[in-house]
Amino acid sequence: MNCSNCGTPIAPGSSRCLKCGAAVQAVAQAPQSPQAPASAPASGGHGGLAVAGLVLGIVALVLSLIPCMGWLAFIPALVGLILSIVALATAGKAGRKKGMALAGLICSIIALIWIPVYIVMVLGAVSAAAAGSGFHP
Repeated sequence: MNCSNCGTPIAPGSSRCLKCGAAVQAVAQAPQSPQAPASAPASGGHGGLAVAGLVLGIVALVLSLIPCMGWLAFIPALVGLILSIVALATAGKAGRKKGMALAGLICSIIALIWIPVYIVMVLGAVSAAAAGSGFHP
């Protein structure tokens, strides 16, 4: 802190300036407001499980539509389904939004339904092509 009269630095706890003898005026410090921790989650957020379930549901849905790769979508669809169900169950208790968890659940269910349909279609096409070509294993 400096003297308000001459600008000389004043030692903490001194009542007068050593150079000019002026009385030191106490400067009141404004109290600092407590801050919330940065890691505290927002009360209305979606939660990590809902986001993960939605991402895996979308990945499974896209993979299930790719020719000759549809069967690879089974694992992300199953994991996305489980994560979305858990996120829906915990969202009600924690007061969070359920939209992302519900969207992940729907994407995962559609992918899980489409995968066997796709496999049956591919096997039917392969057997029809084999029957039409005269090849009999």
